[in-house]
Amino acid sequence: CGGAGPVEVPGVCDVAIASGCRTTDAAGGLGGLRAAMQGSRRVALKRFWKGSRPAFLMELAALKRIDVHPNVVRLLETFSSGGASGSENVLAYEFCEDCSLGTLLVSAKREGTLLPQLLAARLMRQLLQALEHIGKCGIAHQDVKPENLLLYHVCLVESRAQLKLADFGWATVGPWCQKQALPRGGIGSLWFAPPEL
Repeated sequence: CGGAGPVEVPGVCDVAIASGCRTTDAAGGLGGLRAAMQGSRRVALKRFWKGSRPAFLMELAALKRIDVHPNVVRLLETFSSGGASGSENVLAYEFCEDCSLGTLLVSAKREGTLLPQLLAARLMRQLLQALEHIGKCGIAHQDVKPENLLLYHVCLVESRAQLKLADFGWATVGPWCQKQALPRGGIGSLWFAPPEL
């Protein structure tokens, strides 16, 4: 969360691509992330590189199956925009004003402290509730890691924060069975993947 300030985008989000939102705050393997304004609301735009339409469609299919839940980041809108490099697909999400769990853990380590036990327990409970919810919707996230756990309203003194599961780029839509073959290229992030992958 954070990075450069948001780009002011009048009207609907698809204007963002044409009005300076092409530079990314964060880049991933399939695209980039950028903050933008939609009216008075700040949003996070996840832009998919040209040629990554299958990944865009998989993420969109997973997100469309998920009902609103307090511990899952909300998809607000989707659109395509023709850019200099061709058509780009964009997902607009609610914006995280605070940070990710990954950022919080790095900060705590740098300061030589640990997260309060009560906060860690509360965050774990919220993560399990999010995973239970998406599982009931027929979704397997497949990339649960601190950087994909967004935190809102963080207060370390009171050991509280709201956690939201984000980044459904590796998600798959069920049904699953025990004997399902593992993907050839693996799934998710290496250091957070189960050993059988």
